[in-house]
Amino acid sequence: MLIKKSCSRFEKKGEKKIKSSSLSMLPIVFILALSQFLVTPMAYSFPFFGNDKGLPVRSEQIAKKSIDGLNLDLQIWFPKTKKSQPVIIFFTGMTGLITAKVYGGFIKQMTAKGINVISLHSTKNYPGQFKATAKESFEAVSVLKQKLNPYLYKKHRGIAQDLLNWDQTVLMGHSSGAQPVIAFYRLNMEETKGIVLLDPVDGDPFGKTEKTIKPHEHNNFKAPLLVSGTEFCKEPGYDRKWFPPCCPEGLSSMHFYEAFTGPKWYVNALDYAHVDLLDDGFAWIANKTRFCKPSEGADKSLVKKFNAEMIADFINNTMLSENKSFEYLKKDQQAINVEIIEGR
Repeated sequence: MLIKKSCSRFEKKGEKKIKSSSLSMLPIVFILALSQFLVTPMAYSFPFFGNDKGLPVRSEQIAKKSIDGLNLDLQIWFPKTKKSQPVIIFFTGMTGLITAKVYGGFIKQMTAKGINVISLHSTKNYPGQFKATAKESFEAVSVLKQKLNPYLYKKHRGIAQDLLNWDQTVLMGHSSGAQPVIAFYRLNMEETKGIVLLDPVDGDPFGKTEKTIKPHEHNNFKAPLLVSGTEFCKEPGYDRKWFPPCCPEGLSSMHFYEAFTGPKWYVNALDYAHVDLLDDGFAWIANKTRFCKPSEGADKSLVKKFNAEMIADFINNTMLSENKSFEYLKKDQQAINVEIIEGR
């Protein structure tokens, strides 16, 4: 498979580069936040996704009143399996404001590979409140660690009693959902086994809100890190000089990448855009606002599949493997054009 090669301005000393293939925010905030109420909170069951075989997947909306002591509602995707599986705590875009349901196709593919995905609906998850969002979510997870496995096992046949392996917890955030990820990580460094950031943005593109990683700040960030970015996110959606890109330089992928000192990877999808992980209908609506530059003719299903497989491999090779290798990215399996930086 041909992989696109390109020269990167990101290569740094001590790192190995692998070449391979406000007001303006209101439209997308309103449309995507509104989708929270348009998607029916039902439980679904899926056999597998795409052409790849996988585990059966179930999705369920759980109200906080269903579990004693729980302070937040949540959406969970989990595989039907008799084996204990890793857990991803997922913070969506707009600091967690966007419903995780609009990422359904992407999440289901990850789950079919043996990963539990939980998205918490914090009462504080709106721009500028990432610390409160993280704290509220951390308190919810403390309850879930004790009570979610028994709750699911009682309701669903054919799953392991210890389905969610909390000793293998990864934090994942898309866009400014990266902010509560970092704030949550600061509360739970020892127990967090990995960080996945998807087109991360530290605040808003205009740089008006508080940053979670400040310049020259000492951070003891040693967890394995995977940053998955898109090239078009670096370009403005509008042809106006005053309008910034969704992922401005200094606030996005490399900003987070450079803050971590452990094993880390930055994978940039050269033909894709910021909202391409969303389900097609919602991505179409978001692209129509032109808040972010849309991709042009790229197959969105490929980038969803690529990220799902890459994240599953990241988890397998950072928690479940002794050699700590990232085989998925070293075997030229990419179905899309990417640019990769690896740091140790």
